[in-house]
Order: sequence, then C-alpha cells, then structure tokens
Amino acid sequence: MAERYFMYSDDNEAQQKELAIVESLAEDGLFEDLAFPADAGSLYKDGLRPPLGYLPADVVEWSRINQLEIRDMNTPVTFGNDISQIQQGALNDCYLLSSLAMISTSENLCQALIVSDDQRGRGMYTVKFNKGGKWLYVHVDDRIPCNRSGDVYFSKSKDVNETWVMIVEKAYAKLHGCYESLMDGQIEYALQDTTGMASLKHRLTEPKFADQVASGEMWQKLKAWAGEKQLLGLSRTRSDDPRVHEGGLMGGHSYPIMEVCELHADATADLEALDVQLVRLVDRWGVGGGWAGEWSIDSSMWEDYPDIKKIVDKKGEVGDAFWMSWGDVCKNFNQLFVCIDMSEAPSSGNYSGVWGVGDVKSGAGGNPLNDSFPQNPQYAFACSEPTKVVITVNQKDLMFTKGLLYDKEYKESVGFIVMKITGTKSRSTKFHAKKMMGGGVTFAKVRSVSGVVDLMPGRYTVVPCTVEPDNEGPFSLQIQASVSVIFENSGDKMADADDEESDDEELGESEIVKGALDENRDFGNEEDDGTRGLQSLMLMVGDLATYVKGVGGEVGSLEAACREIEAKLEASL
Repeated sequence: MAERYFMYSDDNEAQQKELAIVESLAEDGLFEDLAFPADAGSLYKDGLRPPLGYLPADVVEWSRINQLEIRDMNTPVTFGNDISQIQQGALNDCYLLSSLAMISTSENLCQALIVSDDQRGRGMYTVKFNKGGKWLYVHVDDRIPCNRSGDVYFSKSKDVNETWVMIVEKAYAKLHGCYESLMDGQIEYALQDTTGMASLKHRLTEPKFADQVASGEMWQKLKAWAGEKQLLGLSRTRSDDPRVHEGGLMGGHSYPIMEVCELHADATADLEALDVQLVRLVDRWGVGGGWAGEWSIDSSMWEDYPDIKKIVDKKGEVGDAFWMSWGDVCKNFNQLFVCIDMSEAPSSGNYSGVWGVGDVKSGAGGNPLNDSFPQNPQYAFACSEPTKVVITVNQKDLMFTKGLLYDKEYKESVGFIVMKITGTKSRSTKFHAKKMMGGGVTFAKVRSVSGVVDLMPGRYTVVPCTVEPDNEGPFSLQIQASVSVIFENSGDKMADADDEESDDEELGESEIVKGALDENRDFGNEEDDGTRGLQSLMLMVGDLATYVKGVGGEVGSLEAACREIEAKLEASL
C-alpha cells in the first residue's frame, strides 16, 4: 500500500527523495501520486456518497497546474510577490485556511511549509506537517479538483496563479485520508500542524481571560508577544444569526496581528488629549466589507488626530491591513491565538507516555484536586539560570490516527502542571499550591494543551494529567527551554516513586490559585461565518445545476438535492 507520508530526517532528505522519484519517471513524464489518486476515494470518505450538496466524484475534473488546465491560470507560481487573499471553496475547512492566513504574514513560515517546489515542472510538490512534535513529509502531484468549468472546487488564492494554498490543502487532505476528512476542525490544531509551534488559544470571554482583559494584563502580554515577533491572530466564533456581520468581520476566520502599539495625541482646541492602544491586523479574506469602525480606513479618527496618523503613516503600508483599537478588538473578537516559536531552543525533550490506572509511576491520578495526583507520569529537569519553558501535552490525534472513521470529539479534559521539587526527589510526592509554578492555558477536551512557564534556577517536574482520575490513555509531551537544561528522565521511562518525605508541612496550608485548574468546556470546532456559508451553498447549487443540465440519468435525484440546498438558502435569508 502506498504511503500517505514519510518521516525523513530533514528537509534535505525529503528533497533528495523527491528528486529520485522524478528521475524514475519516463522522460518528460509527469508525477502521478498513487497514494492519493485522482479519484472518488481522495475526495470523499465514501466515493459513491458525497456529503449533501457536493458534486458527485465522477463530475469532478482533476486539472493539472503544470498543464495550465485550471481556468484563468496562465503563469503559475507557488508564492506571488505579494501573498494574495485566500478564497475558501466548497469545503468547510476554514480552520485550516485560518492557519494559512496567519502564516502567510511570515515568508519564512510559508517557505518552511512548502519543503520543495523544485519539481513543479514535473507536477510534484513536497509539503511537511508536524504531528506530536514530529515532522511528516507529504509528496503530492499537481492535479487539483475542479468543476467542469475548470474552476478550483476547493480552496485557492484570489490570484489563481498563486498555487500554495491549493497545494497545502491537497497535502493536508492526503495526510488525513481525503478532502472530506478536513471538514470541521480547530484553528490551533492546524497552526500546530503547519508550524510545529506550541499554539495557545485564549478565549477572551472566559472569566480568567476576561479578568486579564479588564485589568490590562492581556494587553501587556500581547505587547510582549508582539515584541518577540511571535505569530499572533484573532478570530470570532460564528454569530447565531447567519446574517450578522459584526463590523464587517467574518466569523470563524482568523485575522493575523501584524503590530500593536500605544500612541498619544496632544489636546487641541476641539479635542482632548488621547492615549490609544492600536492593533494592526490583516484581512486575508476580502469578504464582508472589512472593518468599518473607529480607526478603519475611512474613519474620521485619522482626521481628528493627525498626530497619530503621522506616526502610523511612518510605519508604512501593509497589503490588506487595517487598524483597530484594543477595545474594539475585544468587542469584536473572542479568540486570541499565540504561536510560540522555540525552533532555536537549546534544550528540548519529547516523550511518549500512558495514563494507566493503578500504576504508581505512570498512573491516571487526575488533577491536583485529587489525592492520587502524584501517581501521574512526571518528567523532571533542572535549570541553572532563569528560563522560559514551553510545554505541550497531546492526546491521540483522532483525525490523523483514525483516518476516515475518526470520532472528532475528545472524551477527556487534559492539561499539565509544573511543580518545583526539592532535595533529591525525582518526583513531586504531594501537591502544594506554593510549589505549583504554572500549567497549560486551560484543561480542556481537546487534542492538545500548551502553556508557557517562566522559571528561576532549580529543579522542576512536568506532570501531564487528566481532570478526572482513572481516565486511561496515551499522550505525548514536548518540553522546550530557552536555555540549556538537564532532563532527568531516561527516555520515556518513569522515575521510581520517592521514599523521601514531603516538606510541604513547612509551607502551610495549600490553596489553589484562582483559575489555575479551570476546565474549558467550550471546545467545539470552528464554524464558518453565516455569510460564507451562504456563499458556499450558492456555489454548490450553481455547480450542481450546471451538472444537471449537462447529463441525463439520475437528473431527478440531483434536482432534488438542488431544491433541498436552495430551501436551506432561502431559510437563512
């Protein structure tokens, strides 16, 4: 059976393998991917039964980029001089496209994702994705699903000659089994997969994050992340009313953050002095009209405060960019994404483990509110100078490991705690709040939870855990440190339980820090904005109607499908 992906040692090996594959072809032959053929099985989980409203597989045309078979394509390039806007097609994979929108602001990340387009003249590309801290390489050919008019059926760049979006989407579909498998997901998962970075999602309306917004702490964090050049973005979960477009912004789609700043304007005869916190974002969608509130392109605020305009103008123009005040950001977005780049970290540890009931060294002890907490797996390390540690705990990737048959819902809430350990201990023997140095952003029923912890010199242990005890299952753990640290575990092996008594009695009564062990119960997949959904429905209706007019046979059933979609469209208006 042909493989969906390869675990090469590095990009160079992947490029050498790509070259070897092309050299094995007939002279001037084009690469055809046998592991992801141009057929129904690559489109849908059941090739004979596409999702409601989707084109039957036998009328989808697989058009080659290399042969200019895609409508309006004449000079294809992987990346244009200026990255084009992204156009979502019939597939509901806005979460993936949101990750691409964010990395599109970084030339380095874009180039890293597309490992090679050296053989594009032979119809071959190589893309890589990160799963559980490991890079997986995917070779694909350049045959792209199109309708009978030659239009790209799924996602593409606004400039159809810019091919990276359709290539990455195809490679991601191959990795997960078929295009249909990409329907519905979460932005932070796709960010991890496409960047290899720890991805932190902050739901700004959750109590602990809302408190940080209100106190100004979140703004200070945002400034620090921006100063570190971390990858940042915002999104808004879909409105209940499909006709609502708050401020011209799309729900379920990310808006990359390019810059944050604090600006001042002196008082004038007509206006008081102003101090404003501004955020510069990028609109990679071009749908919904764009931001139309204060500090938008046509806002009167620029005329009212020319001193601020002068400062902003000196920063230069960025394509598709716009400005918002931090206050308006918090009113119009409820999710903040932060990707922490530790690619140059001098120390990193990657582990695979299991929560097992009854195991005193690798048990399923639950969170610190349970007496059995010390039985959880523990991973100790020591640092001799202050360090920033980025930690990610992953459950089994259901979408990846179960392929076409996966259940998208995770049953257990997971997270991790970092504990200080003293003396000769190799494990935390008893939880005490004063020894808790930090943890993940939240506990949640999600694929992975990440967090950043700042530590002083000392010895520490990372304790991945579920919220409730006795919940068995596998996990993987990544620990990355900004300075050299000493990892004390021998591979995946757990240290023996310590006989040394706890010194927690000297610390007094243990009190959990407010919000430290909160569980996030809002973990649903990203949903498209209602207006985008209507556009998708209309696209499907048009494609199906065209097909119905051109073929005989099962016309009646196809017309019925069209009527059903049109009824949904009318009900949404």
